[in-house]
Amino acid sequence: MMNYTRASSQRRCVPKGELLFGPALVIALALIAPFAMAAFRFAYALGDRDGRWRTSAILFGSTLALCLLAFLVGAVPLIGLFAGVWLSAFISFGLLNRCTRRSLLIGNTMALCFVLPSSLVLFGHLSLLETRGIDLDYFTGSADQLAVVQLLAAASLLIGCVFILVLARTLGGTYPATEQGDRALRQFHMFAAFGMIYELLDLVPLSLNTKFPFMPYFLFGGSVLLLLFFAVFTLSTTYLGAEAFRELENIDLERRRRDEMVRMKLYQHEATIDPLTNLNVRRVGREHLSRLDKTRMPYLMAFLDVDGLKDINDAFGHAVGDECLKAFAQALAKTFPDDHVIRWGGDEFVVLTESDDIDAFEANLDALDAQFVTPDGTRPDQFCYGTASSALGDSDTVLRHADEAMYCRKQAGRTPACGGEVQ
Repeated sequence: MMNYTRASSQRRCVPKGELLFGPALVIALALIAPFAMAAFRFAYALGDRDGRWRTSAILFGSTLALCLLAFLVGAVPLIGLFAGVWLSAFISFGLLNRCTRRSLLIGNTMALCFVLPSSLVLFGHLSLLETRGIDLDYFTGSADQLAVVQLLAAASLLIGCVFILVLARTLGGTYPATEQGDRALRQFHMFAAFGMIYELLDLVPLSLNTKFPFMPYFLFGGSVLLLLFFAVFTLSTTYLGAEAFRELENIDLERRRRDEMVRMKLYQHEATIDPLTNLNVRRVGREHLSRLDKTRMPYLMAFLDVDGLKDINDAFGHAVGDECLKAFAQALAKTFPDDHVIRWGGDEFVVLTESDDIDAFEANLDALDAQFVTPDGTRPDQFCYGTASSALGDSDTVLRHADEAMYCRKQAGRTPACGGEVQ
């Protein structure tokens, strides 16, 4: 630890004649551009789609380059570099974008994505040197040793760039710019803020060349901060878990609601449509007649009965009889496409048309005989119908007269179709 203190607290002094602005420094500074572009991509994924984010990324890239250059030439220690990056990130993204929760999160994340790789890479390199017994005062060494530091800074930028792009892909698709998304992103904002504070406090004893008697206080403070951070992170994780659970519950409820709607539509269809003939059932016909009674709209009714169906059922089976009913229902639907066609029950059907042209109505009923063809040619001998007009009274009266007219024509024995009207 004392070697760390000496290494990071002293300023670098490159001997005369040795090149400071070498290729390694150029590489480190050149990586500022993709890092700033990654910052813009992250801000664009989480924030508003306007020009302020591009301006923020340019400003952050510029200040990051100045802070890094000041560190590499020995103007500031490592803690100065980290503090400068954090401050520039807050100015670039926080203040420039009106200090919204998302802008503060973006500023924290940008700084942390640079600080964390830098800490890991630089301190990891120092640890490797110490284990090999190499003098850690390379900050005051040759230009070759300085080039190593510059390359390590470039590696930190490269790692941070990849990390930012991954976060942009993850957070941008998971938490869109909504009020609910802002509440969830608050946990990530606290995580980034605690991470930056911890990193800066961890560098305080190194920068101040703290003697050993004071080191336990810093270690105790760091442990308390780490414990507090762990508590906050646990609460945040619990909050996110609860949010995820509620979201899964909402998804499950939404799926159940859709399934229930599908079942309701299926039940409604089964309750209103006859499954064999695909025509309206009697209940739907009754409801339509009630509406016609209330509105007093003129209409005509035809009551139809298929004859000979029992003989077909006895001779060929009920399957063939059902095919005959389906064929008759199809003929009715084709003949009266704009009217209400109802299977009243068994082999009885009702047609309702909102018209008073009885001649055209009965002409269509007479033409129905040509449409009534089954697939195998088997069909009842005849069908009969009776018609009635709404001028006779309410719907029950009209239905009774149409039924009586149908039976009257059936007793007359007209073939292949029989019909009649009661007015």
